[in-house]
Amino acid sequence: MKRHYVYELKFDNGMKYLGVRTCDGDPEEDSYKGSSSIVTKEQLATCKKVILSEHPTRNEAVLEEVRLHDLYDVSTNKKYYNLVKQTNTKFDQQ
Repeated sequence: MKRHYVYELKFDNGMKYLGVRTCDGDPEEDSYKGSSSIVTKEQLATCKKVILSEHPTRNEAVLEEVRLHDLYDVSTNKKYYNLVKQTNTKFDQQ
C-alpha cells in the first residue's frame, strides 16, 4: 500500500530539510532521506528524520509540503538546506 508523507530532516549542525515522499509500507521504516544535492552522505548518515504528517493522496501531501515551504520560506531561510520552495503539485516528481 502506498503511503504519502511530509518529513523533516534535522542535522547535527542545526540545519533542516523539508520534503515529501511516497513509499510502500511504514514511513517510519522508510530509509529515504531527501533529494538535496548539497547535503553530504556523511550528514545524511547522522541526521534525524521526523515524519510530520501522513496523507491519503500524494497531492494532499505535496499541498502540505507547499504550505510548510511557504511558512518557513525554506528557499531563503538560512536554517534550511532546501534550495527551492515547492509551490504547487504541477511539477511534482512522483
